[in-house]
Amino acid sequence: MQSGVPAITVPQSTNSAMDVILKRAEEKGCRLYVAQPLASTGLPGGLPLGIAGDRQRYNAALAVQLCQVWLQTRANSLSSCRWDGRYQTICRPGVTYYLDGAHTPDSIEACAQWFKEAAEREADQLGHKNSGGVCRSLVFNVTGGRDASTLLDKFKDCGFQRAAFCPNTWQDPTGRQDAELPKIDETVLRNRAAWENLQSVCTPDDVTARQHKGDAAPENPCVSQAFPCVMSALAWAAWDRDEKISAVMVGNGNTETGQHVQVLVTGSLYLVGAVLGGLAK
Repeated sequence: MQSGVPAITVPQSTNSAMDVILKRAEEKGCRLYVAQPLASTGLPGGLPLGIAGDRQRYNAALAVQLCQVWLQTRANSLSSCRWDGRYQTICRPGVTYYLDGAHTPDSIEACAQWFKEAAEREADQLGHKNSGGVCRSLVFNVTGGRDASTLLDKFKDCGFQRAAFCPNTWQDPTGRQDAELPKIDETVLRNRAAWENLQSVCTPDDVTARQHKGDAAPENPCVSQAFPCVMSALAWAAWDRDEKISAVMVGNGNTETGQHVQVLVTGSLYLVGAVLGGLAK
């Protein structure tokens, strides 16, 4: 017997023998199962045992109990297993990150469905029924020549207020983290342009211009922005709610009091990996 490892036995012919087994299991911290002998038709579906003899009912009971313990162990393992970067959530005060490295049309569609359901469930738990009182942001990148429009199309109805586009590097190699860096990766700019072409979105300049003119901005406009690195994109997308990274951005404009931010990061496993590494710092 080993500590933490289940053991299986059957009723013993003498009480002293069973006492020894029980005592040893207790000493080792071993969970002990005592399988009672099966009836002659004790198999699933009322099937008879294939081998005759009274002792075979004990052997069969051991086999059945072994299978049940194995299945329960596997079920516990499946219930507690994790795959970082796939359908993963990281909760921090004021902001929840939803991470999925989806990068194909099918996986992106599944990601969008998961995010909508999980984000809505969280909003309900926070007391914000039907997404009221929460802000949603997208952080996205796709590489390898994939069609960004096809992938981004799956997120049109996710209710994002902000969409950030960036490369897969956590920090800008030049040392600058602001959104005004003159040269931003061409792929990032194409990804952002694809998003803007898919739906009626506003750039920060568009919103400011409308306000100066006295025109009403669209209801819950999705403001998009391109960034030179993941850190600045994530800080902007989180509306300064994450204290560990908000210092890299200035003038993000905090969300209204009581609002919670939900940030979906997707499109690339490398992007998600950069976010996981950055958040762990």
